[in-house]
Amino acid sequence: MAEIWERQKNENSKAYAAFCIYRDMGVERSIEKVYEKRSKRGPLSRLKNWSVKYNWVKRANAYDDYLERKKREKNEKEILEMAERHAKLAKAFQQRIAQALQQIDPAQLSPSDMAKWLEIATKLERLSRGVPTEIGKQEVQGQVTQRYEYDITHRVEQYADIYRQLARRGVFCGSDEGDDTGEPLDTT
Repeated sequence: MAEIWERQKNENSKAYAAFCIYRDMGVERSIEKVYEKRSKRGPLSRLKNWSVKYNWVKRANAYDDYLERKKREKNEKEILEMAERHAKLAKAFQQRIAQALQQIDPAQLSPSDMAKWLEIATKLERLSRGVPTEIGKQEVQGQVTQRYEYDITHRVEQYADIYRQLARRGVFCGSDEGDDTGEPLDTT
């Protein structure tokens, strides 16, 4: 099956050639630019008709997506190849370093040399395990703002409930189990 950006059924060669110019212009494409670029110019209206009849915008967008996908696939492949190449280099380098370490007499190392080798070995192990190589204090600066959203009606009912409970206990002067309307409180 042909791709949407390829020549369509019943699309004549002139219309397809004009579409190819349009398609290959990339994001700066326009029918007017196709008109200017064509060597044998017909009326601009013909290009506009072809554009509508043969879905130039949709086809060009599909082509753009195809090219972007190809670029991404190529980049991903190159990243994988790079990682493999780096791993091989690192392995070869590690073998050479291991051989050189076998030749070192630990008695000839100073305490600072030993500390440096320990630091390097620790970082290498942490890196290989995918954990941070350094543990440090993180400071956060800025202002923290919290937003509380609530139903005001619900909040008023809660306050009224508290008010009634306090009134039942005689906390308010001149309030014996009554609310602000003078009616007795419902204690059920």
